[in-house]
Amino acid sequence: MYKNRVKYFAYGSNMDIEHLERLKVKVFKAEPAILPEYQLTFNVKDYDLPGVGYANIIQSYTDQVEGILITTDEASVTYIDLYENFPVDYKKENHKVKLRNGETETAYLYIANDSRCEEGLKPLNNHLFHLLKAKHFISEEYYEKLKQIDSIPVSEYK
Repeated sequence: MYKNRVKYFAYGSNMDIEHLERLKVKVFKAEPAILPEYQLTFNVKDYDLPGVGYANIIQSYTDQVEGILITTDEASVTYIDLYENFPVDYKKENHKVKLRNGETETAYLYIANDSRCEEGLKPLNNHLFHLLKAKHFISEEYYEKLKQIDSIPVSEYK
């Protein structure tokens, strides 16, 4: 239908549409989606702040990750790549995601490179806030699960 349209599955801070727009990403459509057989984790090391981790997904056959299927354009992908520090911190892969109507779509997503991962990290509370802003895209159960994630107050690093 439209030339140069790209499907992107956002599961971390990019679930905050306002945040994406501040990155100059054009969001033509945003809809709830689920990535089966993966689990959300915060194991991507911050370069400067010890103990701080950013969102990632890991394979888990009994879990699923809720997020947003975003339709954007190829030019906007460049801005997302810069924000995600692709290809240093994250690699891109294509995966099938499920929509609420039961259909599946293929979308690209970011998965952290093993060299950037470490166990035992926690997100900053402002990073988690971006995920929580997607409340109307995710189930109430998933939202409550996100609210329970132990995070680090930004004030600890000021």
